[in-house]
Amino acid sequence: YDGFYAQASAVAVDGSGNVFVTGYSAGSGGDWDYATIAYSGAGVPLWTNRYDGPANSDDAPTAVAVDGSGNVFVTGSSVGSGGDSDYATIAYSGAGVALWTNRYGGRREATDVANAVAVDASGNVFVTGSSASVGSGDDYATIAYSGAGVALWTNRYSGPANGIVQANALAVAASGNVFVTGSSGYFDGFGFIHDYATVAYSGAGVELWTNRYDGPYNGNDEARAVTVDGSGNVFVTGRSAGSGGYFDYATIAYLGAGVPLWTNRYNGTGNGPDQASAVAVDASGNVFVTGSSGYPAGLGFIHDYATVAYSGAGVPLWTNRYDGPYNGNDEARAVAVDGSGNVFVTGSSAGSGGEGDYLTIAYSGAGVPLWTNRYNGPGNGNDWAETKSSLAIASDGAVYVTGASDGLFSSDFATVKYVWRPEIAIQLLSTIPPKVNLTLSGAPNSSWAIERALEPTGPWTNLSALLIGTNGSAQFQDTNLPSPAGFYRARLQ
Repeated sequence: YDGFYAQASAVAVDGSGNVFVTGYSAGSGGDWDYATIAYSGAGVPLWTNRYDGPANSDDAPTAVAVDGSGNVFVTGSSVGSGGDSDYATIAYSGAGVALWTNRYGGRREATDVANAVAVDASGNVFVTGSSASVGSGDDYATIAYSGAGVALWTNRYSGPANGIVQANALAVAASGNVFVTGSSGYFDGFGFIHDYATVAYSGAGVELWTNRYDGPYNGNDEARAVTVDGSGNVFVTGRSAGSGGYFDYATIAYLGAGVPLWTNRYNGTGNGPDQASAVAVDASGNVFVTGSSGYPAGLGFIHDYATVAYSGAGVPLWTNRYDGPYNGNDEARAVAVDGSGNVFVTGSSAGSGGEGDYLTIAYSGAGVPLWTNRYNGPGNGNDWAETKSSLAIASDGAVYVTGASDGLFSSDFATVKYVWRPEIAIQLLSTIPPKVNLTLSGAPNSSWAIERALEPTGPWTNLSALLIGTNGSAQFQDTNLPSPAGFYRARLQ
């Protein structure tokens, strides 16, 4: 998408595989507008909607979410008629029809910036961010809307010292409870020091609990991301002051009731600056954290991707670093997990000309690298997937990455789709009813899932797990044949 100067902030996918990208784009007056684009799963543009706020000034979305009916919700900040920015949340139907727009200005005329949006199973919409308080600081401000745009409740969190407070992320559990995290400052006599602050609300807006985290070195601690597993456990990550004066990853697990379960810190190979940007959890409760990790180089630091996996109990499982081929800065921003437990990480990686490229990596759930793809735009300039919302996984396993890409004359939205299948061919040895015999060839000791479908495009049913023997093959027999026909495949686990 070419909007003279345009930068995509977030991507989401609906249950039908349609893709929704939002970001900001220069408008007719030169100021930024929201620009939201829908594509089919095949990449065909379906519709584009722009939003220019009441002041005809800068409007910048930060996040997008989709409900079970395919309605799309975009939020961010928009300058109002008084000259200060407000939250601005917009709902569109899946066909691009504008359904409603809600603006929220805080307790005084000052800056309010929405940073996250999520939708629950009932279609209620939750928005959070940073909002000016009555004093000189900011608060978390979390708002709930019905799917029809009716304001249900608003909750603010000021922290213990009414200091600078910023909500960065939000997640909704299957129970409908809402978890907001970010940083909350207090005055230590010299200046403001920040802690993680995570606040839980019921779906009805009742405050359930608040937990703060002050790292062991009493420095700045800033939570960047939050997610919830199927059991309602909450995982928060970000950056926390470390022993050498630089940040470490700090990841914390809480029960849904707010009881701390474990805390893990990651200090990279060079005891340099390490900043976690995003967190995801798989169906088994394993937790994946990614970000950037610095090591000394000359007078400064060079950063690598660093992705760390923990079990749901907090046991470290694996750590993978990625240093690009040009020995420059590589900074991961987003992580997501598919239905098979594969892990995808994206961000920006130094390219051949010194500018950044999109760099997306796939790992198996066990941490085995599966593939790496780079995207260098047509201008051979800077390409960056900048936010924790830059990555989305569709139900069919397709991977979508969005961000900004320098074109020939401007910066554009650039959205990339990757389709991959970790499968190998199955040789059909016998089709004589009532059984089918299959021979699977692959790497010795590799583990595969045998799946069957009535159509070559699925849906696929898991039949069995199969371990390749030391001779590079294994046998499988299906005695419960489908009717009228069956298709088989094997997927690497």
